[in-house]
Amino acid sequence: MRLKSIFLSFLFFLILNFHGQSVPLRFQGSVSDERSNLSGVTLQVSKSGKVMNNVLTDAGGRYYFELPIGGEYIITVSKEGYISKKFSVSTLGVPAEMASLRFPSVEASLTLFKRMEGIDYSLLNQPVNKFYFDVEREDFVYDENHLKQMKKGIELIKEQEKALLAKEKEREEQYNAAIKAGDKAFAKKDWTGALGFYEQSLKVKSEEAYPKAQIEKVNQALLEEKKNKEASELAAKNAADAAAAKALADKQAKEKAEAEALAKKQAEEKAAADALAKKQADELAAKKAAEAAAAAAIASKAAKEKADADAAKALADKQAKDKAEAEALAKKQADEAAAKALAEKQSQEKAAAEALAKKQTEEANAKKAAELAAAAAIADKLAKEKAASEALSKKQTEEAAAKKAKEEAEAKAKADKELADKQEKDKAAKAKAEADALAKKQADEAAAKKAADEAALKAKADKAILPVLGAADTKYASAIKKADEAFSKRRYYDAKTAYEEALMAKSGDVYAKTRLLECEKQINADANQKVDERQKELLSKYPPGVTEEIIPSESVVIIRRIVVKDKKAFVYEKKVFNWGGIACFRDGESITELTFEQETKK
Repeated sequence: MRLKSIFLSFLFFLILNFHGQSVPLRFQGSVSDERSNLSGVTLQVSKSGKVMNNVLTDAGGRYYFELPIGGEYIITVSKEGYISKKFSVSTLGVPAEMASLRFPSVEASLTLFKRMEGIDYSLLNQPVNKFYFDVEREDFVYDENHLKQMKKGIELIKEQEKALLAKEKEREEQYNAAIKAGDKAFAKKDWTGALGFYEQSLKVKSEEAYPKAQIEKVNQALLEEKKNKEASELAAKNAADAAAAKALADKQAKEKAEAEALAKKQAEEKAAADALAKKQADELAAKKAAEAAAAAAIASKAAKEKADADAAKALADKQAKDKAEAEALAKKQADEAAAKALAEKQSQEKAAAEALAKKQTEEANAKKAAELAAAAAIADKLAKEKAASEALSKKQTEEAAAKKAKEEAEAKAKADKELADKQEKDKAAKAKAEADALAKKQADEAAAKKAADEAALKAKADKAILPVLGAADTKYASAIKKADEAFSKRRYYDAKTAYEEALMAKSGDVYAKTRLLECEKQINADANQKVDERQKELLSKYPPGVTEEIIPSESVVIIRRIVVKDKKAFVYEKKVFNWGGIACFRDGESITELTFEQETKK
């Protein structure tokens, strides 16, 4: 590619010289970044929007190319990953008698810096430096004031980059601290703490995949922990229920044993009481029989009389005894029936307790199985919902991408149409501007000649009085000399500063005051002329009312509205950055978004 560019340049040079035309101007230099020279940088040379040549820097970052005399060129310096820069070269105004001479090569080295998202690089859409032919020096020079202003703008851009880097560093530190704390909590199985730290890291960097994966792991661990806890609680409940059932069965068995022991004791006591009652009854009967026999022996006489009575009494005693024995037998049988009924009741209660324990165990097992099935159903539902959410998110992302592509295509088509219309209008405006520039140049040359003549007279007068000047006068004379030189070269800002230095050395000096007023007049005239030219250009290009233009780019979308009313044009801009920031301007001065909307209503 580079050999092809060199061959084309050489061929163009041969064609020009063959026809007796001017010798081209050679440009050379190097391109570097903030660390070293850059190879493979493209320098695109264009004229009136048409590309004339492409040159690449060599392994050492060096380049060169040649430009024909009599044209205006834009050189765009670019490389992948870096912000492009431009400089302009005007080879117009070279006198015919000098056109065939070879001018010294122009050294134009520059530095590129890498693009950072969120920074407004729109300043670099205009040339960083401007080279032109200086008639007085008879050589090609660069516009010092323009370069100085561009350097100030570039310094502001670098400060924005430093601030953004500092912010990004702070953001990175916050993210790393949150991740570190989250990993530490994760290692300790502090799931709640880990979840909080990972969610905090996503607030700092929402696009990172690692915290999202960790949050998924934490949620899974929490789900498992919940399942284990529920299973443990269920097992504990089942164990408690079984222990309660066993305690109830043990209590019932103990009560049954105590009832059986009591029945046995009561039976033994009743048997002992019956035996004692029988013994006493037998002893009493024997005693009565002995007493009856003794009474019969003593009172034999009355035996017959009392035989009937004794027989009746014996019968009554026997009946009483039989009755007592019957009552004792009935009581014994009743006690045995009660003991048997109590034993049967306790047996039934034990069977009921065992049936209850069995039923509770079966119910607990059934409940546990149901809860496990419910947990599995919930997990399955969560998985399905997650899959559906991811599918919906993917669909929305694809639809948003398609919509964005469509909008970008429509915006590009609109921008291309507007660009074509603008180029047509610019072509007519450029012809008028060139005529105005020629008239201004002639007026400036006349003013410069007059200033040079005045400066020469002043210098001659100063030279005559210089030997007798004191220290303050010497400083005054040096400042006046410096100011007059700058004034003669139309560097009015530098001349103004030097005349102010002269007034500091000699306050009230009429000459310095007069020339200072002339400098301010020229500066204001240049500024007013630029404003007038811009007004003419805007009024010729845009109709009355509000015209809106949208300029999209990777990091910022610019909404430009040109308001034309009362034969005056105002340019409003709203810059919407991809990181969410908004900045509004009116003719380059910062305004609020509310002012922007109110003053640009259609």
